[in-house]
Amino acid sequence: EVYSEVLMAHPFFCCFRDVNPAGIRKVCHTCVSVVSLSVGDVLFSELEVPTQPRMFFMKSGLTRYQQKACRKAVQVQSLQWLCEPVLWTTWTHCGTLQAVTESTLMAVDAEQIQSVCSTADTHLTRYAEVFVTLLNQMEEGCLTDIGEIEPVDDASTYAFPELFVDSDEEPGGTKTSPRGSLGSLRSLRSSGSRRSSHR
Repeated sequence: EVYSEVLMAHPFFCCFRDVNPAGIRKVCHTCVSVVSLSVGDVLFSELEVPTQPRMFFMKSGLTRYQQKACRKAVQVQSLQWLCEPVLWTTWTHCGTLQAVTESTLMAVDAEQIQSVCSTADTHLTRYAEVFVTLLNQMEEGCLTDIGEIEPVDDASTYAFPELFVDSDEEPGGTKTSPRGSLGSLRSLRSSGSRRSSHR
């Protein structure tokens, strides 16, 4: 209950809870940990390849995200998430995250969630496929570690079609893919993504 409230800010975890309550409980019990940062602590740095890939959710406090190509830093606060790509593919951090105040984050371990969910239904596979496809459609200069609601909404709509109303369907009952551009998704392949090559 402590962890799920924060995770539910993300459309994927919210949908996953609705279709698989036991699965989300298992994720909370085995894949999630708490990370505490003091003022000035750096959680990850630009161009760093994480040795322990983890997605992060801000629970409390304030952090600052800075990319060298951008003069202005971005503030990250409660219920925002970071580094989601590590759950679905290999990833190199695009910026540096530093604590502005005493901060608490929840970390979702990528290897553990893949292990826990490896025998689950096809929702995770479908979500991973569309997430990486959308990631690869982005210009390299637009890549960031900060999560954005629109692409994950699109990916969740595609991955959990049973949770969305018929108005999302085309005439004749054919479910459309997010943004109308992903009708022929290919299998998730590590070599096909920009995720580990952006500089």
